[in-house]
Order: sequence, then structure tokens, then C-alpha cells
Amino acid sequence: MSVAADSGPLISMASISLLDLLAWAGSEEVARAVWIERHEIKKKGDVAKLIREYGLGKGESEAVVLVKEINAGLLIVDDRVARKCAASQKISVIGTAGILLLAKESGFIKSVREPLGELLRGGFYLSPSSYQKIITIAGEN
Repeated sequence: MSVAADSGPLISMASISLLDLLAWAGSEEVARAVWIERHEIKKKGDVAKLIREYGLGKGESEAVVLVKEINAGLLIVDDRVARKCAASQKISVIGTAGILLLAKESGFIKSVREPLGELLRGGFYLSPSSYQKIITIAGEN
């Protein structure tokens, strides 16, 4: 399955040395990852429309448009407004925390709490209630 992603979650995963979880088998690490394909957006007008209508940033808007252009099955994005925009277009979405939960469920990592804590210490934003919800889902209360 093809996946489109905003750079934010990729950089977040790289910053805690878990970028390879996205392949399932820091920005410099993202740039060096040979399994990440970069695509030029063809419908620049659609990007501008999302920026105008939803107030999204350019990167999030491009990621939403890219999903449709490459017929991807999933969008990786953390921004709340971008997630709502994608959902309104019936695009499946997952964020950094969801990736960590899937990685734990699949046995790739033992804990969600530790990498999530690293992300938070590095400036990743997550509300206290969302943090608690994720920890509860992970069974790490």
C-alpha cells in the first residue's frame, strides 16, 4: 500500500530513532532514507485551495493532495486541522502516536510511553488528555 506523509511525523519518528518503523521490515535521517519517495505535487491549485479553505500549512496541504494524486491508502499527519480535512475527503489517517501504538501491537517496540516521552521532551505537542488516552490504549497505565 502506498502511503503519503507530511514531513512532521517523519521528522518526529526520526528524532527518536524510530523512523524505520514506518518501513516495517531528525530531518537528515528522513532525507537519507532511500525507501521514502519524494513526489512533486501536480495540482498546485488544490494545495492553494486547502490552504485557503482550511488554513492548513503548505506541507499538510501538499500531503492531503498527494494522497489523491498517487492513490495512496493512508495519510500520515499529526496536525488536527489536516486530519479533519483528510477525514472530510474520506482519506484514512494515522499520526505519530498511532504509529507507535501499531508498532507496539505488532511487537516492534515494547513500550509506547518511552518514545512518546522522548517526543514530548523534544517539543512534540500532545494534550495531557490525549497522552493519557494513548497510554491507556497501550495498556501502560
